[in-house]
Amino acid sequence: MNRGWYIGLVGVLLWLPAVGHSQLLFDFEGPYLVDPGHTIKDHEMVFDGQKWHCIYIRGLEGVSGTSSETELGHATTNDLQEWSIEFPVLAAGPESWDARNVWAPAIFPKPDDPSRWTMLYTGTDVTIVQRMGRAYTYNSALTQFTKFSQNPALEPDSTVYDWARGQLFSSFRDPFYFFYGGVHHVLHTVGLRDGVRRGAIHHATSPDLWTWTDVGVLASNNNDALGTQWHDLESVQLIEHSGQWYLFYTEQNVEGVRWIRSSQMDSGWDVSSARVVDPSGIAAEVTPIDTESYLFTRHIPEVHSPSSPLFGTVTWTLRADTLRFHPTTGDPYLVLTDPLAANWPVRSGSAFLAAPTFGDNALERGGTTALANGHGYLSSRDFYAGPGSGTGQPGGDLGGTATGTMKSRVFAITPGTVSMSMRVGGGSDLSCFVALVQADNDSILYSVRGHGSDTMRPVWWDLTGLSGVNAYIWVEDASTAPSGWICVDEIRLNQSAVPTPELPTRRARLLPNRPNPFNPRTELGFEIDTSARIDLRIFDLRGRLVRTLDAGRLEAGTHRLSWDGTDARGREVASGVYIVGLQADSVTLDQRKITLVR
Repeated sequence: MNRGWYIGLVGVLLWLPAVGHSQLLFDFEGPYLVDPGHTIKDHEMVFDGQKWHCIYIRGLEGVSGTSSETELGHATTNDLQEWSIEFPVLAAGPESWDARNVWAPAIFPKPDDPSRWTMLYTGTDVTIVQRMGRAYTYNSALTQFTKFSQNPALEPDSTVYDWARGQLFSSFRDPFYFFYGGVHHVLHTVGLRDGVRRGAIHHATSPDLWTWTDVGVLASNNNDALGTQWHDLESVQLIEHSGQWYLFYTEQNVEGVRWIRSSQMDSGWDVSSARVVDPSGIAAEVTPIDTESYLFTRHIPEVHSPSSPLFGTVTWTLRADTLRFHPTTGDPYLVLTDPLAANWPVRSGSAFLAAPTFGDNALERGGTTALANGHGYLSSRDFYAGPGSGTGQPGGDLGGTATGTMKSRVFAITPGTVSMSMRVGGGSDLSCFVALVQADNDSILYSVRGHGSDTMRPVWWDLTGLSGVNAYIWVEDASTAPSGWICVDEIRLNQSAVPTPELPTRRARLLPNRPNPFNPRTELGFEIDTSARIDLRIFDLRGRLVRTLDAGRLEAGTHRLSWDGTDARGREVASGVYIVGLQADSVTLDQRKITLVR
């Protein structure tokens, strides 16, 4: 499991067990993909037989609009909870037709050559005219796609559709591919010219993925009574289930994922009858798992709380759940993932209603950082289970009055195990604790309570001599006092000697620069958790050092430096994207892209 990539909401966490092999026994990640500092939008889920790949629009958090969406990101996972961020697989340009953006990948194995994966995607030029491009890879790891030289592969008829070269924001985006009736099909978001602009779904077919024929509009927005027929029908997904066809989409300017149904694939679609299957998500991907269940993934934008240091910016998260169909009505419905179900059979009381807690929720409400490793941890105080969970909100707080109990499944302390480690925080009340319990007699082997802070600290227990013992973890909050809460993260069994209890940490984070894009000056904010000598290094996209901003030695906290768009000699640098690197005591701890527009 590779988790070294993770940058938390407030910094880079470099804590690892000192030596030896460790087994992650219990973690508290939810069904989320988080790419710290970056947005996650329209995406494709691909299962290669061993693990899941998510290819997605990757932009920069803190940058308004779509200007930073210049690459398709890539993440992999075995369980849809623990993710590794890989290198991006496709970038905008150098051709002019997709020089501004690359969006909305549709990926599938080539029918006559399963060793080659094909990608259809949306490219945009400087006026955001949208066209379909094609790319391919022979790499089963999906690590890099090559664009076809014949791009763009498809664009709509400008006499029929509200689309034209040079027309600002000409809609033709979000390709959805499927193979049906012996031919290739692709659906796109498009606008119709029929007196008033009308959102529609473009339908084209091909015998070979090279020559495409427009077979007409699959569906159009007929919500005339609402006056919203101009809204585009975005991010379309089309599936057949039990003899019925289902169309899922997001309506432009309306949050949520909608669906309509028809008995025919190419007719009978009535947008005015649409219903909502997910009220908070956008641009769902519906991927078959078996004959009855589908993986339902979508991205969810959310504003940081007013108490957060990142307030004013939007974070983008991808959530994974299960889609099923009612056996009588045939209506689709969501089954939300319970990431604790397999490992925590005993859960009672109200203290863990939002378990696991998502993100650095303690910091969101203006407190101290939780110092979790990953995007989830267990807390009896926090009331935020994450975007799309329907439980709490960023910064939500149950306070000390809530009480509850959690007990894990029974596990064996395996041979060679000499210690258990975890991170523990919370209040100092004696009736709030984490304990290791021997299963055959319910006797407590070890226990620990909080230290009066949401910030979790490393805890190690010596398990020498306990090999083969069956045990479980007991997390208890039995206090209604203000000091009554407990939080824990990343419980491990270790085949290593017990190190010193306080392990070094070093955390730092670059905040979104303001303004961005900028001309010619911008403020570069950053946070550090300990005193250090700080400098910000600015590079161009070819990796050449442009300017070093030396801040000297700073104390822990939030700081800002200003850059005026000049190099080390005071000369104005050209418009473009630059990379800022945050260095603490000569160690680079975070990077962020910024955009200068003159």
